[in-house]
Amino acid sequence: MITEWFLTLASGFMDWFWSLFDGIEIPPWVAGLDDQINGILANVGGLAVWFPWALAIGIAAVTGGTYLVCMVLKYGRAVLSYVPFFGGAG
Repeated sequence: MITEWFLTLASGFMDWFWSLFDGIEIPPWVAGLDDQINGILANVGGLAVWFPWALAIGIAAVTGGTYLVCMVLKYGRAVLSYVPFFGGAG
């Protein structure tokens, strides 16, 4: 129930955000991007015999997650430094 509420809230926010850009037309190559990605994944799907996709995706996820955590810590520290009597530069 709570998750559904958050998803409804996020959906409403995104609807509002995209309504700000009513005059913009989406290019056809962007609208058909999912078909292109599905075609590429279908073509490389048969390579799983020679290439361990699960391992590659796991390594990419761990690397990306590490970068994300480091960026959140770095920028969080920078934002907290502006709080008086709390940060190092305040």
